[in-house]
Amino acid sequence: MRLAPLIGQKFKSRKLHSQIVHELRGLVMKHAEGFRLLMRSGNFPCATPQLRIQYEAAARLVWVRFSATETAVTKMVVALTEENLARSAGNLPMAKEMLDRLVESTGVPRVILRSLLRFSAEDLKESNSAVHSGPLAIFRHRDGYPESWRVRLIQASNDLLMATARLQVALSCSQAQREALALIGREFASCLPPSRMAA
Repeated sequence: MRLAPLIGQKFKSRKLHSQIVHELRGLVMKHAEGFRLLMRSGNFPCATPQLRIQYEAAARLVWVRFSATETAVTKMVVALTEENLARSAGNLPMAKEMLDRLVESTGVPRVILRSLLRFSAEDLKESNSAVHSGPLAIFRHRDGYPESWRVRLIQASNDLLMATARLQVALSCSQAQREALALIGREFASCLPPSRMAA
């Protein structure tokens, strides 16, 4: 994956935000990898909810970087021990609340926010139905998964990866990384949603 070297870079910062951001970037990549493996194997009923998991990791990543309070981030770091996990799980906002806060924030790059908003508007219903085995998931399983549907979901996953890479580039302030990402965006434009082709 061409984006992996960009997304996987670790900062030398010891700040709590940087620690959590790095872990979440890794989760977004792993969830995208799992989604691709499931799609490649033809296991579409399991690939669809995997896409929602990738979305939630990406939303959490952007929220931590641009909207989470120091208290919330500290709680997340403290929770990274076995004894604290259970009681800390309920203290974090869910995807919709995170997205609402990001929309209200002035510091989030629009190109990153657009990817999250697009997924929420166009793909969240489908992936939610798959998670809960709802009517839409049953319909797909019964009537099949057309190529146009498969392409749209793959583009959605790629768009979330691009948002993650854009966040990395924004944090690095590297012109070389910005140019590399722009090149990837142009080279793989057909692999992204039509309205998100530009890097």
